[in-house]
Formats: sequence, C-alpha cells, structure tokens
Amino acid sequence: MDNKNDIYKLVIIIINRGQSHKIIKRLMKEKIMGWTIFYGEGSVDKNLCENIFGIKFAPEKEIILVIEKATKIKSLLTRVTKVGKLTEPGTGIALVINLKEWYGLRSLLNIEERCD
Repeated sequence: MDNKNDIYKLVIIIINRGQSHKIIKRLMKEKIMGWTIFYGEGSVDKNLCENIFGIKFAPEKEIILVIEKATKIKSLLTRVTKVGKLTEPGTGIALVINLKEWYGLRSLLNIEERCD
C-alpha cells in the first residue's frame, strides 16, 4: 500500500437489540477478532417509524465496531449484510469509515509505529 492510512477501515454496524450475536458468531468464524459491541437508542418518532415507513418501532440498538484491512471490507460487508439481513427494512445499517489516525492499536494491527 502506498499510504498506511489506507490500510485499515472502521465498519460500524447498527442493528436491533438482541441481534448482534449472529453477526459476532460469523465474525469469529471468519477469525475477525477486532470488534467491540455497545448499546444505543435511536430517536426516531414512533408514529413516523410505524405509519410512514411501515417498520416496527424498535429504538434499542446494538452497535458493533470492527477494524479490518481495506482489502477485506467488501467481503466482510457481504457476510454481515447476509447474516444480519440488512437488506430487509428496519433491520439495521452497516457503514465504513476510513481510519486516518489511531493510537493504541499496535498489537491488534501488528504494526511497529503509531499511524498518523
């Protein structure tokens, strides 16, 4: 790679509460171990969600953060989308952010120096 800032990306997966175990199980099967889960709550209006969009109101969410090599992101998203059923309305979303600077990930990423 030309630029070490382009090597890793952050995948953010936001899904309905109680569904992360399926995705984590798949990540572990693929030997992807750099993930973190935390809980959140959406702020959409119940009426808007159910009557306008036609999806069940479920504000409680699980957020999974995954750091992975850029070359593996497309296949990771394909697997997560399938396992999490993200093509179905109201199930969740996955997005990718470029990592431009990070600290404290040396052992996880197996790099010798801080990347900035």
